[in-house]
Amino acid sequence: MIRFIHAADVHLDSPLVGLERYGDTPVEEIRGATRRACENLVALAIKENAAFVILAGDLYSDPAAKKRGGFGDVAKVWEAFADRFAWVAGVAGNHDDVTAISPLLRLHVLDGSIVELDGIRIGGVGGIIGAKGKKMRRPAEEFLALVDRVIDQ
Repeated sequence: MIRFIHAADVHLDSPLVGLERYGDTPVEEIRGATRRACENLVALAIKENAAFVILAGDLYSDPAAKKRGGFGDVAKVWEAFADRFAWVAGVAGNHDDVTAISPLLRLHVLDGSIVELDGIRIGGVGGIIGAKGKKMRRPAEEFLALVDRVIDQ
């Protein structure tokens, strides 16, 4: 049996602005939850001998952000997974800058494409449907054409 891990919408180190207004909420404990969850996911995957990782976007969050919608480099997150697993494949979310990710490190960022690794075909489309002027957003027609291309491969 092949074992793998899948992670999406981690929003690592999200500031979760506004928690303070909820009285006795353990704000710092909650803010650290995404990092702890990611660390626990990796530990479990190693314990269970996961062969690879699939990342499905929105790994990034700016801890200094005062509002939603941060955008930043996620290469170090992908590389941290690649250090522990045979390979990593996935898509960028609308918060993720993947331009610094090198496929030479067993990292495969998919965007309207398919890759075959260890006999497993994986396809993906990054970003979201939305106003083209914003990062990692595409008009619906363009996004859906890429989805069709992946399906047809």
